[in-house]
Amino acid sequence: QFRLLAIDWLGADGCLDAPIDSADQADAIAAVLDRIGARRIEAFVGCSYGAMVGLQFAARHGARLGTLVAISGACAHPYASAWRSLQRRILALGRSEGGSREALSLARQLALLSYRTPEEFAERFAAPVALVDGRARCAAEDWLEARGNHYVARTAPTAFARLSESIDLHVLDPAQVKVPTVLVAVEEDRLVPRADLVAL
Repeated sequence: QFRLLAIDWLGADGCLDAPIDSADQADAIAAVLDRIGARRIEAFVGCSYGAMVGLQFAARHGARLGTLVAISGACAHPYASAWRSLQRRILALGRSEGGSREALSLARQLALLSYRTPEEFAERFAAPVALVDGRARCAAEDWLEARGNHYVARTAPTAFARLSESIDLHVLDPAQVKVPTVLVAVEEDRLVPRADLVAL
C-alpha cells in the first residue's frame, strides 16, 4: 500500500560547491515527487538535517504532506553552530595544506564527539591513556580514526562543508507548518537540546 522513498541530498556527491539550504532541499524533494507522479505523501520522517528539511517541506509544500515526524532537528543552536564552525575550519586548513582527506576525517571525528555522551565514552573507552610509539594515545583514538576514515571513503569534502553550512543556515517560521507534526528529542543530545524542540 505504501512505498518508502529515500533520496540523496542536493550536493551529496560533492559536485555542487554553492550554498544550499534546507528550503532548497525541500523544493528538490517536491521536484522528485513531481517527477515520479506522487502528488501527496503520507509522511515525511527526518532525523537531524532531515528533520530540518522535513520542517521546510511541511512549511513550503504542506498540502502535499500528511504527517511530519522530525527527530532531533530544529533551528541550529549556537553551541551546535560553534561545533560545525570548527569542523569547517579544520577542513579548510587541511585543504590549504593539501591534506583534505585527513582534515575531513578529523572534522568527522570531532562531529562524533558531539553525538556521543561522556557516559558512553567512560563505559566503552575506560582504559588509561598509553604511550604508543612515544606518543600518548587515549583508548578512543582507534575507534575515532576508523569512523573518520569510513566517512572519508564515502563523503566528498565539498559535500561535508556545504551540508554543514546548510544546517547552520536553516531558518524556519514554525507558524508556516500546518500539518500534524511529531517532534522527537533525545535527552542526551547536545546539538539539538530538548528545550529547543519544546520551544519549536
